[in-house]
Amino acid sequence: MSKKREYSIDLRDRVIEYIKKGASYKEASSRFKVSISALGRWYRRYKNEGHYKARKHPGAKRKIDLNALEEYIQNNPNSKIKDLSKKFMVSTYAISYWLNNLGFSYKKKPLHTWKQVKKKEMNI
Repeated sequence: MSKKREYSIDLRDRVIEYIKKGASYKEASSRFKVSISALGRWYRRYKNEGHYKARKHPGAKRKIDLNALEEYIQNNPNSKIKDLSKKFMVSTYAISYWLNNLGFSYKKKPLHTWKQVKKKEMNI
């Protein structure tokens, strides 16, 4: 899934100024190659809020507290992923994903020296 990029503030400035001079949304749309609905949203936001900047999209909230997970792992280094998933009420995949992101890796055998230097991961 690709992330959509927002239009630059410079383009938004030029479009709003063009519309304020009396141009229609359709004219502005064809001139600046922006959809009419986007122009309408920008202009309504400008009239109502005084700006036409893009809104922030914070994304979904995590189901797991990463600090609590990291602290729990450090206090209980022999925990199994299945037990962690039950404790934190998430899937085993989610636990594996976040442990990997936090820098932990579960290995049955110690890594070779050159892999340890390259990966810089802590063993559970």
